[in-house]
Parts: sequence; structure tokens; C-alpha cells
Amino acid sequence: MCEATLVGGPVTDLNVMTRRGAFASKMTRRAFEGAYTAQHRSATTVVIALAEMTATHAGGSYKLNARDGLLMEEEPVGRMVFCAAAGVAILFWIDISMA
Repeated sequence: MCEATLVGGPVTDLNVMTRRGAFASKMTRRAFEGAYTAQHRSATTVVIALAEMTATHAGGSYKLNARDGLLMEEEPVGRMVFCAAAGVAILFWIDISMA
């Protein structure tokens, strides 16, 4: 039997899998304090929050807790503003498009 101790604690793994030749994906990690503005350009975008934050677009506001996801589909929604609840916030921005 094999055993191991994780020195830094539990591991969280995030992967994006798309059908080769049909779709393309790009994942970007962003760390920010205060506010971060991003432009949604793909047919499908997924945002994964690693800290508490608020996402705002076109008058709508969405509270995201750690490990919450936000799915944006169909027409690109344009500019999104993310505001960290406290300190440094981290998010993963995943764009998925037709290849």
C-alpha cells in the first residue's frame, strides 16, 4: 500500500477538456485587488472564483463565493467587472470557441 502526505494541504485541480478539432479553449488565471475588468469575447466563457467577489454586467450583479462558477453563453456579453470582497482575489477565465 502506498501513502503520502500533502505538504501544502489538499489539492484542487482544474482542467478544460474540449473535443479536438471542433473546439478551442484558453484558460487565464487573474489575481487582483479591488476591481478587475474583463472583456467577454467567446461564444462560451466560464469564470471560476477562488475567493469571494462580485461580478457586474449591464446592471446585473452576481455574488461569487470561493469555487463558484459563472457561465456566459451565446452572444458575448461584453465588459464584466469583478470586485474582490477583501484582499487579493483570484479567478480563472476560460474561453471556449469553435475551432
